[in-house]
Amino acid sequence: MEQLVSISVVVCPIALYAWSNYSKKRDEKKEKQKQLLERLVEHRDFPRLKEFQKALNSIPLIFSESKEVLDALKEFEFAMDQRIGFEREKLGNLFKIMYTYLGLEANFDVIYLTKNSKF
Repeated sequence: MEQLVSISVVVCPIALYAWSNYSKKRDEKKEKQKQLLERLVEHRDFPRLKEFQKALNSIPLIFSESKEVLDALKEFEFAMDQRIGFEREKLGNLFKIMYTYLGLEANFDVIYLTKNSKF
């Protein structure tokens, strides 16, 4: 019984520290993701601007663990490159997937959100 108490005295603080450190890193990453989404939405009317492109280029790093976000990014970039007329729809879809991934309410109309975007 003494050994169990001794082990608990050593293991519990280590486990608590590890969990605390993990939680802090997760929260910091989530905050970076929200800030990136905010920058994208701020510049959504002019997707060819340097600020928008810089934020767009950060998505693979900041959202690396989300296949859905990365797939939506690929679709948007393809639409931008090909100029096939679906740019607004693909940008709105990217925003919606990012909102959902971050657990934010996505109660917006995709068409409204991207209606002034100049492609």
